[in-house]
Amino acid sequence: MEKTSDQSKVVMHNDDGTLEIHNFSSYVLENKKCPSCGRPMKVQKSRRGKFFLACTGYPQCREIAYIESDLVQRYFYRNSRTGQKCIQCGCPLEAKVGPYGLYIQCCGHPSHRYKIDEI
Repeated sequence: MEKTSDQSKVVMHNDDGTLEIHNFSSYVLENKKCPSCGRPMKVQKSRRGKFFLACTGYPQCREIAYIESDLVQRYFYRNSRTGQKCIQCGCPLEAKVGPYGLYIQCCGHPSHRYKIDEI
């Protein structure tokens, strides 16, 4: 079992010099900083399959945090006003917090659900 998600940066440079980020893990590495030491945070998966943010400065810095729905929403709307679309039905995706933590679903009927490493 792999404990960390894919941390490879999937980044492309556009013609105008801006960066285009293709997955959530890359977005977190580029945009989320550790509140304790200032190093980038990364998406990590626990033994139970839950995702959280961890500092890349481990073992010197042991800072961890929950993935907040606001961070996921900013990722969805990073390039456009319409946000990221569901790959199955084309409806907009949204991040919500339920009794078991953060989940991602589309607004369509029936709604499709995704894990953090699938977006």
